[in-house]
Amino acid sequence: MSNNTRKNKNINLEEISFKELYPQLELSFSEAQEWLIDHLDSAIFKKRDNAGDTISSIPILQKIVKEGMITENSQEGTISKSFNKESKMFYKIKERAYLSGFMKHAKSFKFVDWINTYTDKVAFIPAIVPKNIDTSIRKNTTSIAVTIGTSSKTQISENNYTKETSMPQYLDEETFHNIKKNSNIKKDENVYLICIFDPKYGRLASSKDGLYSDVLKALKIKA
Repeated sequence: MSNNTRKNKNINLEEISFKELYPQLELSFSEAQEWLIDHLDSAIFKKRDNAGDTISSIPILQKIVKEGMITENSQEGTISKSFNKESKMFYKIKERAYLSGFMKHAKSFKFVDWINTYTDKVAFIPAIVPKNIDTSIRKNTTSIAVTIGTSSKTQISENNYTKETSMPQYLDEETFHNIKKNSNIKKDENVYLICIFDPKYGRLASSKDGLYSDVLKALKIKA
């Protein structure tokens, strides 16, 4: 009986945690911006399992949100090596810096065009498709690798990487609306999801010539 009670408490804590991270508040765009700026400074955000690489970049991410992008996902763009004593394997993980988030319709296309014209980063707006044609598109569309990994018992080969995580070029409507909902943006707000990535593996998003700097410059261009 006591074991079941502890288990139920754990479930409740998980539910509370999810609600605190994604309260799905149905806010206007400007209200959602304000909520996210505050949330990035909160203890709840900083205790997330995947917040480690993001914490040092919080000030610039808050500026990006303030300038007009409600960020929903990001990656710093690190390169890491490790050795597992149990498997006796060497591992290497390479990341591309990336950022995705919502922007208002009027600013979206000018932002994407500026990034693709004046920087060495790549920006695009993923297509949103009905779920019933999702399978057909998946057969003819490849996602963009943003994390790749390799392993070896001897020397790491630079020609034997596999795709670990990727950025899709399209989303089905249900997935798009769920991401929008988790970003606290109300249903009738006319927004686009923007994806930006750095083609160069290992160039940190927060570096002087990194992704965040270019995103901030692009957001300051008048629509």
